[in-house]
Amino acid sequence: MVSTTAQLARDLHNLGDNFVIAVDEDGVEYIIDSIGKACRHYDNPYEYCLALKLKRASSGCIKR
Repeated sequence: MVSTTAQLARDLHNLGDNFVIAVDEDGVEYIIDSIGKACRHYDNPYEYCLALKLKRASSGCIKR
């Protein structure tokens, strides 16, 4: 499990420059659209984590 930005950066750096997608547990593929912020707790809007925002195609997967 990747849980920190440092770990994510290290893992991506080790892979080199390559095409990256996200795959869910059912094998459906998504394009990573951007990196944003998501609230960790709704009662504290200043506590957030980074979130990979996925782009969904009409069927929820990448057209090849």
